[in-house]
Amino acid sequence: MDWVKRNLFFVISSAVALVLLGLASFYLYSSLRQKNQIFEQLTAQYQELNRLYNLDPNPGTERVNNIQAARNQQAQLREFLQRTSRYFAAPPPIPQVTGTNRVTAELFTPQLWRTLDELRRTAESVGVQLPAEYSFSFEAQKNLMRFAPGSLDRLAVQLGEVKAICDILFAAKINSLDNLRRERISTDDYKGPASDYLEQRSVTNDLAILTPYEVTFRCFSPELAAVLNGFHSSPYCILVKAVDVEPAGLGPQVGPPGELQDFYQQRYGLPPGAGLPEAEAPPVTPAFPRYAPPPPTGSDPASVYARRYGIRPGGGGVDPYVARRYAPEGGVGPGAPGAGGIPYRPLGSGQPALTPPAFPPAMGVPGTVPGTAGAGTIPAGGGAGRGGPQTVLDEKPLRVTMLLHVVKLLPRETRR
Repeated sequence: MDWVKRNLFFVISSAVALVLLGLASFYLYSSLRQKNQIFEQLTAQYQELNRLYNLDPNPGTERVNNIQAARNQQAQLREFLQRTSRYFAAPPPIPQVTGTNRVTAELFTPQLWRTLDELRRTAESVGVQLPAEYSFSFEAQKNLMRFAPGSLDRLAVQLGEVKAICDILFAAKINSLDNLRRERISTDDYKGPASDYLEQRSVTNDLAILTPYEVTFRCFSPELAAVLNGFHSSPYCILVKAVDVEPAGLGPQVGPPGELQDFYQQRYGLPPGAGLPEAEAPPVTPAFPRYAPPPPTGSDPASVYARRYGIRPGGGGVDPYVARRYAPEGGVGPGAPGAGGIPYRPLGSGQPALTPPAFPPAMGVPGTVPGTAGAGTIPAGGGAGRGGPQTVLDEKPLRVTMLLHVVKLLPRETRR
């Protein structure tokens, strides 16, 4: 103890030195361990770099910087997306709110009624037949005053898209719209008719939302072409994903028998009973004003045919104007010069028929090659007749089912 007291400073210094030595040893050990970890990471990075350099394509060399080239291509792609986004405009919702406002029942209900009435009036004005009191797939919502929570914003979007689709169909003047179907988006939709809804759901990818719709309508081929052209030239991005076309009979899908036939008579200006039995074609009032020519004196098919082709009643001859038009230049009688047409031959007069001109041997009969067997001669008994008028266009009504996708781009900040 005396030695400790005499060398107290030395003892304290030695103890502090031992503590510092221990701390230095611990720090050295920690540094060596961290160095080994960093060395392992660096080795792994070198291995990854070597692997990338051996790939095709690779990051590049000191002359070719493929990484910068990839960044430039990404910038070009973003610019392309920005320029083409104007071709993917979405139909405006009904009603359309601004800012952070939400669609309320007080706004949506009157807009729904107004839009459905506008669509019905438009269809009537262009002659498109609709089911009675058709609601364009909004049968479950048209009488509601309170809606499922969180559904009004999506219903407003669907109402705008349905109007955009129907405007294209009505502009093409289809014959009738049988049905329009959309996806269910709320619990209220399960209370409506099943024919108003699709089982398909909207699909969201990296850039947009694709919402499905299905329309079924009746038309002819020109109207179908106009519908496809309307979707192609629409300012909104509406894609035709599938088309199913099948023949459609004259019988309508809905309504009493003969309703669609009466509709065709109104649409194309046919008088009631034109070529149809009176029991099948009762008089109807046109749905919209049309020009109606004055009725002829006789409405039976024989009188109509006689007036159309200039035949006198009873088949005793032709109308004088027709006789002068198609008679030879010498006329058909004193003071009745003709226009140089086909000679007039009264029915039952016994006048010989027109003798066809003889073809010279060098020309041969039309349809034969000169110099071949039969050229320049007419077979005994005359040539084969051509028959009656040939049907050039036999148009039939079509029933078209079309699957559509409405494309809506995601907000720019959510695109990947």
